[in-house]
Amino acid sequence: MLKVFVFGMSLLLSCIPPVKACDVYPIPQGGMQALGKQIVYPEAAKKAGTEGRVLVSVTVAEDGSVTEMKVVQTVSPELDRAALEAVRKLEWTPGSQEGRPVACTVMLPIQFKLDNTKDKNKDKK
Repeated sequence: MLKVFVFGMSLLLSCIPPVKACDVYPIPQGGMQALGKQIVYPEAAKKAGTEGRVLVSVTVAEDGSVTEMKVVQTVSPELDRAALEAVRKLEWTPGSQEGRPVACTVMLPIQFKLDNTKDKNKDKK
């Protein structure tokens, strides 16, 4: 798992093994750090203190193109859109089976967490 800090927020990023069998699963070019660089925490979600994990299913074709992408675990419309937009911007290295590129589906859990949550909770007491 990778923890990325971007503009006052932390993102926990990892990749769950593929849904479709493949020896090597698809990965964003530039690794999970590339995904972290694409994520923009929506202002409305920041102001509302909205946090949570968005789980995105991504199907990557043999040529590395994304053929399907959907949210399978939602947090809020704002965070869901931010997660999908970040994934949409990525270029992918396709998965492979026995050394040959194959279409593969992976799940990307994207954890949105504001760094100042503890401070806000202290103020509420």
